[in-house]
Amino acid sequence: MEKIYFNDNDKEKMRIKLSNNWEVNYDGELYLREAGDFEPKELVGHSEKVIGLLNLDGGEFLSISKDNTMIVWSAKGRKQATFESENSIVGISKIGDGKILALLEDESVVLWSVKYRRKLATFDLKVSSFDDVELDQSYLSFITKDGDLKVYTDTGNSVITFQNQKTFFTAWRFLRNDYCLTRTSTEIIELWSSSGEKVATINDKFSFSKDFLTIDEKSFAFVNENNEICIYDFEGKKYSSSKVDLANLTRTFIQTKEKLENQKKQNNIMDFMHVNNPDYKEVFIPSEVILKNDIELQDDDTKYLWNFFNRPIFNQIHNLLKKEEKSVKEYRKKMHEIKENEMKLDEVNLLIASTIKIKKIIAILVSLSFFSFALIVAGMLYKVLPSNMPVLVLVPFVLFVVFIMIWKSKFSKLLLLHRKKEKINTIDMLMQATKQWLKSVVEYRDSIIKQIPVLKDQNLYSGLKAKEIIKSKINNEIEKLALEECGITKDDIEFTDITGANNREAIVLHDWSKIQDKTNDSMSKKITSHNEMSFWSTKDGDILFAVQYIQFIFLTKDKIDVFNTYYDFIKNEYISKQSHAYYYKDVTNMSKKQVERIVFSESDEYSATEISLQVSSGDKINLTIINPETMKNLKNQFSSDEDLEERGLQIKELEEKLEEIKSDDSLDEDEKQDEIEMIEGQINSRKNDTIIVNKVASQELNKADQTIQNIRAQVRNHKTIEDNT
Repeated sequence: MEKIYFNDNDKEKMRIKLSNNWEVNYDGELYLREAGDFEPKELVGHSEKVIGLLNLDGGEFLSISKDNTMIVWSAKGRKQATFESENSIVGISKIGDGKILALLEDESVVLWSVKYRRKLATFDLKVSSFDDVELDQSYLSFITKDGDLKVYTDTGNSVITFQNQKTFFTAWRFLRNDYCLTRTSTEIIELWSSSGEKVATINDKFSFSKDFLTIDEKSFAFVNENNEICIYDFEGKKYSSSKVDLANLTRTFIQTKEKLENQKKQNNIMDFMHVNNPDYKEVFIPSEVILKNDIELQDDDTKYLWNFFNRPIFNQIHNLLKKEEKSVKEYRKKMHEIKENEMKLDEVNLLIASTIKIKKIIAILVSLSFFSFALIVAGMLYKVLPSNMPVLVLVPFVLFVVFIMIWKSKFSKLLLLHRKKEKINTIDMLMQATKQWLKSVVEYRDSIIKQIPVLKDQNLYSGLKAKEIIKSKINNEIEKLALEECGITKDDIEFTDITGANNREAIVLHDWSKIQDKTNDSMSKKITSHNEMSFWSTKDGDILFAVQYIQFIFLTKDKIDVFNTYYDFIKNEYISKQSHAYYYKDVTNMSKKQVERIVFSESDEYSATEISLQVSSGDKINLTIINPETMKNLKNQFSSDEDLEERGLQIKELEEKLEEIKSDDSLDEDEKQDEIEMIEGQINSRKNDTIIVNKVASQELNKADQTIQNIRAQVRNHKTIEDNT
C-alpha cells in the first residue's frame, strides 16, 4: 500500500517518469515533457498550486492541487477525470485495482475509483495518519481516533467494527454471514460475530492463508499443526476433528479454492489475453490497452470493429482452471475411496452386533455384582452359605473386574466407531465443499465463454460486416469532412474520366497507415501503435486495417482539391488532417514508383507502390498502396504452407472433438452446450485467421493507375483549353 504525504519542500516528488518515457514535473504549475523534447508543455487544469504527482496503472498519472482537486491525465497529457474534495488533501495512497485513498486535512478519509472515474465512499471515521490504515485481502482497516478498529471493503462498504481494539490483527478471514476469524500478535485465534462481539477462542493453531477453508453457512474447517482436519461451527464449537490421510490434499484444495476467488476478479472477457493480427506473437490484455490509449467503445459499430480486430485466445479461456479442476476431482476420488474403506458393511455390522451383545452382558454382570454385594451387606449370604464365605466374598470383586474389562473393550469399540463417524463426517463435508467448488468453476468459466463475441455472431470473423462499416465511414462521414475542408460541394466535382464518361464522384484511395512514408517521426507517435498493428483478412480476400491513410481527390473544373488524413477506425480519430488545392496548370508531374517499407522489424522490408502528385511550388503529395507482392509476403509470413497444414490438422482435431462432445452422455446439457459453443468458436476462428490473397491488391493498384491517368488527362485537357484561348 503506497502512501504519499505532500510537503512543499519535498523536491523528490516533483518529477515522475511515465510509462511512455515522457516526464511530468511541477513547480507550482504542471508540465509535461515529451521524450527527447526540450520545451515542456504546460498542462492546464488546476486553479491553484500543484502539490503532488502519482503514477497510475495503464500509463496514466494523477496530479494533486491546493485547490482540493485531483486530476487524472493520460500519458500524453489529456485530462481524463477530475476528483473534487471538500477539504485539503494532505496525503494519498494507491491501493490497487485503480483505487485511490485520500487523507484530508480534517482527518477524514475518501476513496476514489480511477478506473470508474467516481468517488466510491467517504468513510464515517477519523484517523491521525496513514499509519492507522491497512489493506489486507481487499479489506481496508482503520484504527480510528475513537479507539475502534473498523473494517471496510475496498469499495467502501462497512463490514465490521471491533470496539476498543487499538491495534491491527496480524491476520483475519471473513466467513459466511460476515463472521470473522482473527489472529493477534500473540498468536491467539478468535471468532467474532458480524456485530463485532467475540464468540469464542479457537484452541488450535493453523495458517490463515494455507490451511483455512469455509465449508458452508454454518461451519468452517482448517488443517491444524498436527495435520488434523478440524471442523467448527459459528459458535466456536468443534464438532469434528479427524486425522484423515488427506491433510496435504486438503491444503492443495484450499489453495485451489483461493485461486478461483482471485480468478473471479477477472470477470470480463476484456481481462483475458487477446491477439490483434495473425502473428499471434504479441498478446495483450484489452482492458489495459483501452485504458492506456484512451479508447472509448461508445457506439455499436466501434464495438463491432474492436471485436473484429481484437480476438480472445480461445485455449486460455477453454482451459481456464482445468488443471485445478482435475486436481479437485482426484481429491474427491481419494476421499471417496477412504470413505468406502470406512463404510465396509461387514465391519460396521459386526461392530454394531458386538455393541448390542456387550450391552446385554454388561447389564447381566452389573446386576449380579450388585445383587451379591447387597447380600453381603445384609448378612444374608453368610447365613445361607456360611461354609463358603471366603470364596463368595471374592465373587463381587471378580464380577467388578470382569465388568471393567468388558467396559474397556466396549469403550474402545465405541471410540473406534466415534472416530469412524468423525472421519466420514469430515469427508462428507469436504465432498460438499469440493462439489460446490466444481460448480462455481463451471459457472465462472461459462460466464466468460458467453462473453466471447464470435460465439454470439458466427459471421464476425468473416470480416464482411467490418468491411462494410469501414467503407460506410469513408464514403459518408470522412468524405463529408473532406468536402468541407476543401471548401467545395459534390456539385463542384466535374471531370471526364478515361472512358470518356462525365464523372462527378470523388477519387478515394486508402491503405494501411504503416506502409506510408512517415518521414516526420512525430506522426508515428500520434498514431496508437496497437491499433495500427491490428489487421485481419476478410472472407472475400481483402485485408482490413484498423488505422488507414485516406486520400480524397476532387477533380473540379479548374483545379485539383486533395484531402488526406490518417484515420483510426477503433478510436474514431482523425490524425493530421490536411487539405490542398492546386490549379491544373501548376501540376508538374503525377508519378508512380516502387518503394520499400519497414513494417515489422528492421530486417523485413515490404515492397509497395508510391503515387506522387507534384506541383510547381515544390509541394508533393504521396500515397503508398500495398501491391500484390506485399500481400503475398504477408500471406507467407502468417500463412505459410506449413502453417496452413497445421491449422488444417487443428481444425480436423477440433471437429473430431466436437463429435465426441456431442455423443458424450456423461456431461450435463449446460456443460455440453458450453463445450460445443467453445469448440465451434475455435473452428470458426482458425478458419478465419489466415491471410487470404486474391484480386483485391490488384484492384487497388488498378484504381491508382486509373487515378493517375484521370489526373493527367485533366491536366492535358486544361492546358489544351488554355492554349486555344
